[in-house]
Amino acid sequence: KGTQKPMLLKNENAFSFPLDRKTANYGLGSSIAFVIFFVDVDEERVYYLPLQDYFIANPTEFDRLEKNKETINIHIPICNVVNDSDFELQQIAKSVYIDGPTRNLKRIQ
Repeated sequence: KGTQKPMLLKNENAFSFPLDRKTANYGLGSSIAFVIFFVDVDEERVYYLPLQDYFIANPTEFDRLEKNKETINIHIPICNVVNDSDFELQQIAKSVYIDGPTRNLKRIQ
């Protein structure tokens, strides 16, 4: 998804990103890394968020998924910028997950 005016959080270390609940559940149920890419078209930067790792690090996000809202807002760190030789993103692409989309979600590789 791209935007011209991304909404930076008050602490200025992440962007708020509205994510469809269906998309979140689909991504969390995947055994391979499900990565959200967010484009700031004005700055010509691409940010990313590995969805499963985000939920593992923030287990209370599962509570928000269980509510009957169509979307939830997730936070994409401004330090997660795609670059030409992005080792971290390459490692994320190799990740394997089990037990999603529940609170038992684990990264096993």
